[in-house]
Amino acid sequence: MLKRLLIVAMLILCSTYAAAAITSVSPVSRTIETGSTLDIGTIQPGETIILVLSTDTNYGKSKTWSSASVGAVPSGWKVVQDNITSKTISLSITAPKNAPEVPQSIKISLDNPAQHLNAEHIFAKVNVKRGLLAASISGLSQDAVVGSPVKFRLRLINGSSAPHTATLGSTLSEAWFKQRSFEVAPKSTIEEELEVMPMTYGKKGFRFTVTSALNSAELGTFEASLAVKPTFRSKYSPALSGFPFFSIALLPHYVINAIASLLVP
Repeated sequence: MLKRLLIVAMLILCSTYAAAAITSVSPVSRTIETGSTLDIGTIQPGETIILVLSTDTNYGKSKTWSSASVGAVPSGWKVVQDNITSKTISLSITAPKNAPEVPQSIKISLDNPAQHLNAEHIFAKVNVKRGLLAASISGLSQDAVVGSPVKFRLRLINGSSAPHTATLGSTLSEAWFKQRSFEVAPKSTIEEELEVMPMTYGKKGFRFTVTSALNSAELGTFEASLAVKPTFRSKYSPALSGFPFFSIALLPHYVINAIASLLVP
C-alpha cells in the first residue's frame, strides 16, 4: 500500500514539473521552468530580436500552446506576436533608438483557453549595448584611370543577437558612387565589393561614411584618395561640354581639342 502511494506521489510530482516548463527555440535553444528568466541575447538600440518559443506544453502531443501574451513593456519598447505555426510562436522585440545600455526584462505568457490550459510564463531578458556593428574598408588609396571602375572592399561584423542594416555614403557625386545599404545577420560577417567610377582625372580625395539605418549612429568614417590618370579622350573631351574658362584667344584650341576627342575611341 505504501509503495502504491509513493508511486502516485511521484507521478503527480513529475506531471507538475512537466507542466511548469517552456521551451525556447531561437535565438537560444533551452527549456526552463515557468517563472524563470531566459537571457535571449544582446542587441543595439533600434534593433529587433525575434524570440521563437515552442508550442510544446510538456503535457503530450495533443496539448499545445496557442497564443502568447505580454506583460508590462519597458517605455519605448515594442513587443509583437508575429507568427504562430503548429510548432512555434514567434514574437518581435524592438528596442527604441535611444534605449539606455541596461538589461530589460519582459514577461511573456503562453496559454490555450480552448484546451483549458493554465497560462505559464517566463521573463525574457534583453541586454542593450552600443557598438556591436564594426565596419572597415580596404584599398583606400589607389591609382585609377578615367572611365575604369575602381574596387574597394567593405567588411561589416555584427556582434549583435539581432540583424542590423547599415548605409554607406560618400562625399563623391552620384556619377562617381551611389549610396548603398547592407543588412548583416545576427552574429555574422559580410564582405561587399564597392565600385567607384572616376569621371575626371587628377588627384581625388573623398570620404566614405557608414551609418546605422536603425539608430542613425555613425559606424565609421574612412578617408580615401584616387590618383586618376586621363585617357586621351577624357583629357580633351571637356571642350564638348562647355567653356568654363572661355577666351576668344583660346577658341581655336577648344575646337581642336573637341575634334580630337571625337576621333579617339
